[in-house]
Amino acid sequence: MTYEERVPAPALWWVIGLGMVASISIAVLAYVDLWVGLLFSLFAVAAVVVGLLSYTLRITVADGVLTVGRNRLEGEYVGEVAALRGPDADRILGPGADQRNFLATRPYLRDVVRIDLADPADPHPSWLVGTRRPDELAAAVRRMGEGD
Repeated sequence: MTYEERVPAPALWWVIGLGMVASISIAVLAYVDLWVGLLFSLFAVAAVVVGLLSYTLRITVADGVLTVGRNRLEGEYVGEVAALRGPDADRILGPGADQRNFLATRPYLRDVVRIDLADPADPHPSWLVGTRRPDELAAAVRRMGEGD
């Protein structure tokens, strides 16, 4: 394994989601039988937990393959790689962005790695991968593309 990163939802999202469930559960418990309210609360908590856990982005670079979630990119198709931060990341993801790019980002990730594709048959000119460690991911993808 050359690189591995798991990017879960931020703690604030958990607080907001579970707070919302608590608030709605209190309102429901005021109008229905206790067992119905508790059952509703249990299902609501489960839905929030499953939703937030499924929003985790897993990024790995291993054996010459970049895997982002369920998507894979083999090293032979990697072109230029760039780690973008702040205004550069905002510009590439913002209003003037190329809509053909493949996006694997999350709204709470500010940094992006742009991976240009060297495959003329691919409809995506590049991949944009959100990460908390852009320099490390870019270096791992470059090594993968060089065949190391």
